[in-house]
Amino acid sequence: LERVDDLHRAIAAPHAGIAQHVRRERHRLLADRDDDARLAGGDRAGAGGDGLAAREAHDVEGGGGGRERDARRDGCLPRRVLARAALEQGDAQWALSLSDHLRALRPDDDAVNQLRAEALRRLGEVEANPNARNYYFTAAREEADGLNPGFRTEPPEGFLDTLPIENFLAAMPAFLKAEDTLDVHEKLGFQFADSDRRFTLEIRRGVAQVHPGLADDTVAVLHTREPVWKAIAAGNRSAVTALAGDDLDIDGDKIAALRLLGYFEKVD
Repeated sequence: LERVDDLHRAIAAPHAGIAQHVRRERHRLLADRDDDARLAGGDRAGAGGDGLAAREAHDVEGGGGGRERDARRDGCLPRRVLARAALEQGDAQWALSLSDHLRALRPDDDAVNQLRAEALRRLGEVEANPNARNYYFTAAREEADGLNPGFRTEPPEGFLDTLPIENFLAAMPAFLKAEDTLDVHEKLGFQFADSDRRFTLEIRRGVAQVHPGLADDTVAVLHTREPVWKAIAAGNRSAVTALAGDDLDIDGDKIAALRLLGYFEKVD
């Protein structure tokens, strides 16, 4: 009954009108779930004006069936119904707030994610601020199916050649898996045959830096050409494939060199 009291305090004052929709939403929304269908029989206890409270108490206490109930599992039923009713009444913000409780009760329930996504989309549709609008739609997409942007475009042919090689090396520290290198202090050299330019990549306890020139204490030196490394850094080519051919060679400890390169996130 403590759960029922908490629920009444949460919903009765600001949104009493939503309870009028609970009975019909309960049947329509939850018919496809065994545990929810089992609870639908509680509607018979609520024909009067206090029916919502009676049904909630029935859901929590067991309703005379004699079977033990998972209170944590069943407790999300009223909130899910009310969240859907709030959406249909145009109160997306209240639906989103209720879905926070649903997520705590059922963190792996995809129906909760879809409900949250719909609430976020509706908030975005009425938002005038472009930054806030974009945030709502981005968050909705992340809730619905994960944030996997599919809008990466291929650069025009020859575009990478116009960029300095320093740009590609300077970008590497941002992709370092810092948590994997907290005890690492090693250096890897780069030498580009077509420009005779040389650099040293240093990984020192979770931090990566690129220095001009070759240090004397590198574990290995990568020998390649600038266009080859630009293609590898941009994710257009595999370093393993280049190493298997004639476009990339490693002078020194090959295993250590590959291990150091493995400390960086791959560009998809």
